[in-house]
Amino acid sequence: MLSKLSSASTDLYSRAVRVRAFASRPVAAPGRGATHLAAAKTAQPSPTISMAAAGEAVTLRGELSSLFKTAISSAFPAVQDAEPVVAPCNNPQHGDYQCNNAMALFGKLKGKEGAPKNPRDVATAILKGLPDNSTIQETGLAGPGFINCKISTAY
Repeated sequence: MLSKLSSASTDLYSRAVRVRAFASRPVAAPGRGATHLAAAKTAQPSPTISMAAAGEAVTLRGELSSLFKTAISSAFPAVQDAEPVVAPCNNPQHGDYQCNNAMALFGKLKGKEGAPKNPRDVATAILKGLPDNSTIQETGLAGPGFINCKISTAY
């Protein structure tokens, strides 16, 4: 009886170890395929690119957010509370990162005097307000107002 009990607990333990190992593996999202899985295995936090005034590290995403915040403030000074929404692109063909503020800003500005006619016009104004920098190599518009950007190769 003791040997059966010992065998059963050993079996349960080995199952738990296998489940834990399986659960910690990166898994591709449905429809994403092996390329996405390989990227998930090698994904690492954004590299540190510069130092903030307070001595804290600034990430690439933080640097892009700062650039887009400047651009939004420049293009739409009346909108003071707009925080940039910067995220990695889902499809590398579109770029490395994207700024997704155009549709939300259009909603805030809609109906006001001198407001842009559509979200794409908002995105175009943001691009015009983007300061010169060595971080972004190329920008482009996609769909109704997504701003895609490729990071400089010198980065």
